[in-house]
Amino acid sequence: MKWFFVPLSVIVLLSGCSMWQKKPVEQPLQRINGYASSCYERGVGYMREERFELAREQFAYAAAAAVNKMTYDDAVDGMKRAEQLLRERR
Repeated sequence: MKWFFVPLSVIVLLSGCSMWQKKPVEQPLQRINGYASSCYERGVGYMREERFELAREQFAYAAAAAVNKMTYDDAVDGMKRAEQLLRERR
């Protein structure tokens, strides 16, 4: 009976060690950059649908939430394109 509990206790102890591993934590900047990217993609979708007011709004959200220069520049460029197309329609 004693030999039954020794391997069982070793298995229980080893399985408990996996619970101590740290889970990867999503950084706040990654979350914000993901939000900026999703706003930019929505803006592009609205541009395809020729809904330029909504596109301009989404590009503005993307520019405000951008954490790197490339995302910011793309969003500002999208806002300019949407604004230009709005002016052409009037």
